[in-house]
Amino acid sequence: MVFRMKEWWFYAKCAFADPATVHKLVRKTKKVDEYRAAVERVFREQPLAPIARFHG
Repeated sequence: MVFRMKEWWFYAKCAFADPATVHKLVRKTKKVDEYRAAVERVFREQPLAPIARFHG
């Protein structure tokens, strides 16, 4: 399950102002509880970008 969700974040990170930080937080997770904590941290600490853009 974690692998599938990490793949989704490859695209979802572009909705945030600092996609590199979002990617780093989620990429490091290996277990479900680590993943959940990282996602909660992303939504708590990372602001959304004014315009979501995919950077490839």
